[in-house]
Amino acid sequence: RDTLLVFRQPGAEYPALALADPPVGEALLAPFHVDGAPRATLWAVRHEECDGFDDEDARLLTRLAAFAAIALRLHDSVEALRESEARLRHTVELSPHVPWTADAAGRVTDCSGRWLAMTGMTRAEALGDGWLGALHPEDRAGTKAAWALAVAAGTPYEVEYRARAPDGGWRWMRSFAQPRRDAHGRVIQWYGSTEDIDPRKQQELALRESEQRFLLAAEAVQGHVY
Repeated sequence: RDTLLVFRQPGAEYPALALADPPVGEALLAPFHVDGAPRATLWAVRHEECDGFDDEDARLLTRLAAFAAIALRLHDSVEALRESEARLRHTVELSPHVPWTADAAGRVTDCSGRWLAMTGMTRAEALGDGWLGALHPEDRAGTKAAWALAVAAGTPYEVEYRARAPDGGWRWMRSFAQPRRDAHGRVIQWYGSTEDIDPRKQQELALRESEQRFLLAAEAVQGHVY
């Protein structure tokens, strides 16, 4: 494997070389593998009027083949990483959760496109502290304070709030986050997720209103019993 091959009359094996001008008198081939699989072959050709290949030529071509194998291995690793990232991104976008990240100071550095679709914000508007602009005015201060407290203490964050929908209405959301720490225990980044809990929240609110109406009715009936 990966042994140099020498063809004294390469045109006999490779007819295309027989048409070369000036004629090819000798070919030196260096096949190479990447991760155990044959991948490619480097060629060096000598025209008839040139001297034959020597040991130095063979060593040079062998080194070039080794470098090419390393370059292709790196290329494959990068492509595999890109494909993995693309699959992960696709999976994340299909998830009902909205992932986001923030720096150690609590400034949002990235968010899923689903947050933009859910709120009608642009990415530039959502980064930093801009995401707070999508929150209901009654929930904004409390959510901001809860996030600031979690960031200052380095403790898990969880809060529910109403966020503006593209149709102008409001939907209940639940956000939670955990800090990532370095080897010395310092927070270096936050990883968070937000989910739409509006259906559940509406059911809870409807149940609460129903209970309140029942209690009021019961009190009214009790007041007329002698």
